[in-house]
This record gives sequence, C-alpha cells and structure tokens, in this order.
Amino acid sequence: MEAARPQPAAGSSRQTSGRLRRRLLAAALVLLAALALGYLLLARLVLPGLVFLARYRAAQAGVAPRAESVQVQPVRIPAVVQDAPAGRALRARLYLPPGRPPRRAVLFVHGLHAAGIDEPRLITLARLLAQSGYAVLTPEFPDLVAFELGARTVEEIERAARWLLAQPELSAQPPLAGAAAAGPPAGRAPAPAGTVLHPPPGDAAASSRIGAMGVSFGGGLMLSAVSRPGLRDRLHFAFALGGHADLDAVIEYLCTGGTEPGEPLPPHVYAVAVLLRLLAERCVPAPQVQALRGWLLAYLREGESEAVRASARRLPEAARRLAELCLQRRTSELGALLASRRGELRSPQALSPLRHPPPHCPVYLLHGSQDNVIPPAESVRLAQRYREQGAEVHLLLSPLVVHAELQEQSWLEAIRLAAFWTSLLRR
Repeated sequence: MEAARPQPAAGSSRQTSGRLRRRLLAAALVLLAALALGYLLLARLVLPGLVFLARYRAAQAGVAPRAESVQVQPVRIPAVVQDAPAGRALRARLYLPPGRPPRRAVLFVHGLHAAGIDEPRLITLARLLAQSGYAVLTPEFPDLVAFELGARTVEEIERAARWLLAQPELSAQPPLAGAAAAGPPAGRAPAPAGTVLHPPPGDAAASSRIGAMGVSFGGGLMLSAVSRPGLRDRLHFAFALGGHADLDAVIEYLCTGGTEPGEPLPPHVYAVAVLLRLLAERCVPAPQVQALRGWLLAYLREGESEAVRASARRLPEAARRLAELCLQRRTSELGALLASRRGELRSPQALSPLRHPPPHCPVYLLHGSQDNVIPPAESVRLAQRYREQGAEVHLLLSPLVVHAELQEQSWLEAIRLAAFWTSLLRR
C-alpha cells in the first residue's frame, strides 16, 4: 500500500503565496515606473514638436487656431542700418507672442515665391512660432519675389538681421539669475504700424542674439548671410528647410537630372523654369529675352492657367518653343538645353553657404528625402562640411517633407520629425 504523501503546512503555503504577490507587485511597480519614465522621456523629446506639427497641419486644413492670437504689426527695415550694406528699404511683418514678452527673436527668410511674406504657409509658421514664444520678423525680399537669385538678397538678409539685433526689447539676451528681467512688461502695446525702430544707446544691442530661419533657396541665402563676420557670433540657432549648400551643384542637378547614387530624382519643372529665367539671354535671341522672362514670371506665379497657355502661343518662335517645353514638363530637354548654354558660368560665391565658414551656433537642416527642387544631398554635404569645421549640426532627411511642405506619413517618421522640431523649439 502506497504511503500517504506529506501535505505542505498551511503556514508554508501562505508564505509562498505572499512571496509571489510581493514579486508580482514589485514587477508591476517596475513596469509602471518604466512606463512613466518612458512617457516623461517621450514627452521631453517629442511632445512640443508633436503639438507644433499638429497645429500646423490643423491650420493648413483650415481649422481655427486656439483662442489667444498673436500680435502682428507691419514694420519697415530702413535702407541704412549700422554695420550693414546700404540698400533699399524693405517691408516686413513682426509677429509677437500673445500677452507676454518674447523669449527669442527670429528672422524668417522666405523662398522664391510671388506672394513673398503673404504666402499662407509662411504666415502659418510665423504665427505658430509666435504662439510658442518667439518674436518673428518676416522681411520681404523683392528679388526672391521676382524669382531672382543674387548677392543683393544676401546683403538685405544681413541688414534685416542687424536691424533685428538692434531691437533689445526683442533680441536681448536673457538676464542672469538674480538680475532684473530684460525686455518690456507683459502686454506692452506694439509700436504703431510702419514704425522704424532704432538702435539703442550703450551695450544693449551689442549683447543681443537672434535665431535665423529660411525656406528653400531663402534658407541657403540666409546661411550665407549669417556666416558673415559680425553676425556668426550673434545667433542662438540657424535653421534651413530644404535649403541649398552650393548653388552651382543645384544648377548642375537641374541641367542633368541628378548625379546622386541610387534612384535619380527628375527635377521639378518649377525649378528648371527658375533657372531658364536666369539664363534667358543665353537661350533665345536678344529681342526675345524680355518676352521669355516675362512669360516665365507669369508661369511661375500662376502655373499652367489658360491665360498663361494663351500668352505662350503669342511668343516669338524660339521663346514659344521653350514655353511649350515648360507647359509639357519636358524637363530633360530643357535641362540639356540649359547645360549646353550655361558654359563656364558660375554663381557668385556669396550665394552658396558651402563656400563660407559655419555660424557659431547650432545649425538645424531639415530636408525632404525626395525633394526634386533642391536635392537632399545639398543638406547632407553642408552638414558634413560644417561638422568638419567643428559646428554642431542637426540633420534630418524626412519623407514627411516635400521640398518646403509638410506631409503625412508613418508614425515613426512623425516621431523623428517631432523630435527634430522639439530640439529646435527649445533653443
């Protein structure tokens, strides 16, 4: 007969059960702590950027912004600003945070666009930056509005930056701990429309710093401007969205269709048309140059409208043939023609940030991974060159960005983009 198995004592069973409960509780607490830490880390790394991008997408979709509105005032940047090249006066807008002094002043440079500072996406970004606590200055650069790329715009960007630096209530350095707060009190009324502010006496202007942002070709020109002596040490950060590094390399891409390894990106007809306008005198007989340039300006402003198509049919023969290639989007034929007529022409050194030392501040480069106006290799080359010279560079190539426009894509790419913006917004 089998002997009866000994039964565990009741106290021993209770001890085992208690140890199991304690272990489960400890594991649950560790898991909760890990989740809380992960949430806090995620919130710190990406939450401000996610909120900013969500507001941008909502604004683009026509959703009304939150109740507090920014202050927007027209200003004029005078033709003469201390330590800057003299030139023509520039119209501009200043966006101020609602109900509080700005924590940073930012110069925002638009790209090649007929609307200039009235371009809706630029206005949306400026308003969102102001809601985030920035004072945002958006000057209008006449040559960029006319689809022209020249050294005069770089000088005008420098003058706009120096003008903003000369406004201590906007760009003064934050005070040291225990010092009196700088800047105007919260709720200060904006200056009257069209006011030209002037540099203050003493060292207030000399201690100021600003941020600098630019879009597309405006981003590359901005980086060239802020790399100049006297400006490169006066920045909190510099940010270029879809900007160029070497204008000659971009021209080569537009002519040849791309020399990057891997899948080629056929150039966008918009960018090829910009180049055709710049080289019009090399592509048609002299009497037709103005007619072709005028038609291309209308094409860049209005697109393939019926009025633009009708005006193309009235052009002289050589100009009409090029206009038809634009309307048919035959960029390879246009590029081949431009390559043959370009010859040894090279752009001025001032137009390419790759040919200048980097500014002494963190540099943020955001580029669409499939950009066919300015290829993403431009930001890669610039990041590499800046890093070789000791600069702090944050580079992101993202499929969410199509040239200078944000798109929707996977959550993983959205998190990467939000982390990039969060880092930038903390500057």
